[in-house]
Amino acid sequence: MSGDLAMAPHEVGFWLVGGAVMAHEVIERVCTRVAPAWASVRNAPLPLGGCEVWIETADPRTWIVHHQLARELGLIGWHVDADARRVMVLGWSARRLWDRATLLNVALTQRLADLEPTIDRALTIAEELLGPTGSIADVAAATGRRIALELRWPARLAELDGLDRMSGSRPMQLALAQISGLEAKVARRCEEHVATARLVVYAYAERRQERGVERARHEVMDWALTRLRAEDSGLWVLASRPPAPARGLVERFIAASTPNVPLRELGRA
Repeated sequence: MSGDLAMAPHEVGFWLVGGAVMAHEVIERVCTRVAPAWASVRNAPLPLGGCEVWIETADPRTWIVHHQLARELGLIGWHVDADARRVMVLGWSARRLWDRATLLNVALTQRLADLEPTIDRALTIAEELLGPTGSIADVAAATGRRIALELRWPARLAELDGLDRMSGSRPMQLALAQISGLEAKVARRCEEHVATARLVVYAYAERRQERGVERARHEVMDWALTRLRAEDSGLWVLASRPPAPARGLVERFIAASTPNVPLRELGRA
């Protein structure tokens, strides 16, 4: 499904009014991450649907923060309008979902498709954190957290955790289902990067004691890349190969019912 997204022409979808997590909770999570410490951000529902976000703090930089918030909220797939006074989140937008699909596909085909930078970065972090004493397991866990933070996607996907995305429009609902499927792929790939980083730390710590820092680094890098390139399955060649993750309900639904339309064939309003 990479590069494809079935959706209706540009439109604003129905505002989410139900689900385990309400949209305003997701908006609060995004605002907490994006807004600077000095900005006191508030949000409230609009009478006809949607949500209004504003900053109570009197500061000439308010309009800058409004546009930063609008950008991040728009990347989720919502139609967003912003000015100096407020940000209005008005519902699902086919154009914004198109953009999100593009962003997710770029992540899957570029940074997340290549484990080599993660291996190299994990070795650098391990060199920094490993000492004569201390737990290798703690260093491996800390390295995994650093890699997850630098990948950025785990935190952004966590902000949407529990959000039940719905629309009264069937084409829009299919687009939302496809976005959920792409997000699930990104999440799994991020987990592979984090797990790879942890595994590399253990291998490096074991070799470092016998061969020294530089030689251990080169050996682990060569070993990891050789094993990864042995077949296309990536991470799982490094360790004992677990069964492939079972496809979830959303992905099965997409495979069964979504007609894929290449992005280049979709008009952008």
